[in-house]
Amino acid sequence: MKKTVRLFTAMLTVACVALFGMLIYEDRALPKSVTVSELSAFKVKSQIPVSFKATEATTTAGTDIQKTHHTGVYRLFGVFPIDSAEVSVSKNKTVEVLGTPFGIKLYTDGVLVVNTTKVKSESGSRNPAAECGIKKGDYLTAVNGVKIRNGEELQARIKNIGGKSLNISYYRGGKDYSTVLTPALSTEDGLYHLGLWVRDSCAGIGTMTFYDPETKAASGLGHGLCDSDTGKMISVNSGALVGAEILSVEKSTDGMAGELVGRFLNQSYSAALMNSELGVYACGFSGYKSFGSYEVSHSTEVKTGKAQILTTVKGQAPKLYDCEILSVAAGRKTRNLVIEITDEKLLEISGGVVQGMSGSPIIQNGRLVGAMTHVLVDDPKKGYGIFAQTMLNEAENAAKVIKKAS
Repeated sequence: MKKTVRLFTAMLTVACVALFGMLIYEDRALPKSVTVSELSAFKVKSQIPVSFKATEATTTAGTDIQKTHHTGVYRLFGVFPIDSAEVSVSKNKTVEVLGTPFGIKLYTDGVLVVNTTKVKSESGSRNPAAECGIKKGDYLTAVNGVKIRNGEELQARIKNIGGKSLNISYYRGGKDYSTVLTPALSTEDGLYHLGLWVRDSCAGIGTMTFYDPETKAASGLGHGLCDSDTGKMISVNSGALVGAEILSVEKSTDGMAGELVGRFLNQSYSAALMNSELGVYACGFSGYKSFGSYEVSHSTEVKTGKAQILTTVKGQAPKLYDCEILSVAAGRKTRNLVIEITDEKLLEISGGVVQGMSGSPIIQNGRLVGAMTHVLVDDPKKGYGIFAQTMLNEAENAAKVIKKAS
């Protein structure tokens, strides 16, 4: 009898631990904010019996679309509350799908520190920047209280300073800091150095996803534009989107991501930009060529199965190629989709997903469902994608932010 009780207790303990672990996983995986065309369309995808029950509803109007927001609770077995969420109900919005290549020129908000370095001095090797707390990825914003916007202004502020200490203002992770930097006299060239490598601009090629005629906002990339040296998202002071033409493709191979090779054209699209972790967004976008008008699927409507990717691998004209959506992760902010290129023609041209395809629209059942964002380097036939609905929400937000700043 005692053995039976112990066995039952052990089994119950294991079951409780397993259930607790699954609850933690589901709590992270369950979406906290979802948009659907009707409330009944929201189906909770879970490995355990979890349901959603709305408790409160409010209505808002944005542009010409009215949304009803249902606040509710996820319940285990329909009884025990485990988390809250908001389900918004609105009709599917229609946008102009693009798939065209674009060039982007960005100027940083301040001067980006891409590295710090040691200076050989009479007292030994010194790293002046590191000594005062400045790190790779910081943005220098002022020297001795005078604002700097680029490398030239930084050089002008420190010219002829000798060994005098400088008051440096900078920001990191959205917070402002200040420090005192004392230059080091180099024994190699007889000049004073700060021990800094900096950058104030960058450029690249990507793919435009869509244009929203209502907000006049366009989106591309599907991920933030990051600095190649620091790996951190670039804080933008100003920039522009311009036309681009694809000249050739360097194919992806296992373990090595290829890329679209192109050139910028004298064709301006927009000069009002926002760089977000969810993509690059532009307002006042003009001069684009639409591939067609498509409804944007809500994230809950995206399914695994056959789809098409709209991308440009030659010139400026995009084409549709076959692909397959292998998985859908609705609870994530980004990397919602895993997509595999199945079109033999595209595989022959590119080897799969390449750099520069980021932002390429994903079409399923006649609707825009997402955009390609990253290549899986070890298996370049596959890549990650982001929900189009997520990008559409961010485009609406970008329109407000850019309008407020202008």
